[in-house]
Amino acid sequence: MADLNAIKQWQSVPVADLGSMLKKQGFNFNKTASFGDHRVFTDRDGRTNVVLDRNDAKVYTNGDNKNPVHAFSVIASSGIPQGNDKAFRTGQ
Repeated sequence: MADLNAIKQWQSVPVADLGSMLKKQGFNFNKTASFGDHRVFTDRDGRTNVVLDRNDAKVYTNGDNKNPVHAFSVIASSGIPQGNDKAFRTGQ
């Protein structure tokens, strides 16, 4: 199970660090729920999802995908947020 207290500390996460941070909290890429700029990561027990839409991330728990428990931004490695930064896409 993901540590929500640790995740709630995330405010602006560099894209270069995001993968290792998600993996450390037990998240895996959910290929079937992801499409286009919409990427979903699910923790091992399936209770918590991190949903990325471009550079915005929202954390949902217990299947409630309408009321996020936390939100954070994903910033470019240079530290300057880019509205169309797609570097977090899988395989790029």
